[in-house]
Amino acid sequence: MKLFKLTLSVLLSSLLVFFTTACNANNKYLKTTTSENNTLVLSNHNSMCAVKFKNKLYTLNIPYPCGFVRSSKKMEAQKYKYKGVGTVFVVAGPAANKNSYTEDDSVKPVHMCSNSGQAIILSKGKITRRKEKNIKLGFCHQLGFDEKVFYGYAYPVN
Repeated sequence: MKLFKLTLSVLLSSLLVFFTTACNANNKYLKTTTSENNTLVLSNHNSMCAVKFKNKLYTLNIPYPCGFVRSSKKMEAQKYKYKGVGTVFVVAGPAANKNSYTEDDSVKPVHMCSNSGQAIILSKGKITRRKEKNIKLGFCHQLGFDEKVFYGYAYPVN
């Protein structure tokens, strides 16, 4: 009986580790978010990131894989709503490899930073795409931005 309990305990622990690892692997990038009863889903479209909204696909100008930027490890997109503009989200491209980081960088590989990102705005049932940006380690999946960055996307200066 003791051997059975020990075997069962080891088996259950192994399954827990397996499923936790599998779930975390799938959650590497935040692919889905909602806002005002609307769902946005990120996907791969010819190796580029695309957002599906109301059964229409909008291709972004950043490579896939991609994910919504979040300000914590919660699987919730960071977003800000601006009167007369809509709700602003930022999508980060693929995480840079570990060799891209230096000791002097304030971000670390755990933040999953990308060199590319693009904002999308949801307003009155429509999607607006802002111009993509390329900044070394400038778009971190798990670090988020100060609200001023979202404001800049909401009210761009040419």
